[in-house]
Amino acid sequence: LRYGYEIEVKNLLPTAAKLEIHDHIPVARHEQIKVKLEEAEPQPSEKSDLNLLEWRFALPAGAEKTVTYTFSVEHPRSMMVMGLID
Repeated sequence: LRYGYEIEVKNLLPTAAKLEIHDHIPVARHEQIKVKLEEAEPQPSEKSDLNLLEWRFALPAGAEKTVTYTFSVEHPRSMMVMGLID
C-alpha cells in the first residue's frame, strides 16, 4: 500500500516567518510489516526512530510552500492491519 500527503502553508504576515511542520508516518509493531518513507519534498530536517517527521524553514512574506511525502506499507495479504486507510 502506498500513501501520499501534501501540506500547503502560506505566510500571511507582512514579514518573513520561521516555520516548523511536524507530522508522522506509521510505526510497524510486527516483524512482517514494513513501513518506508518513499519520497519527501523537501526532505525533512529530522526523522526520528518513531517515524516523526519535522521540517523547518523560513517563509518570506506572502510566500507559499508545499511539503509532500509518500510512504509505503508492506505486509502479507493474509494479514489484517489495523489503522490503515484502504
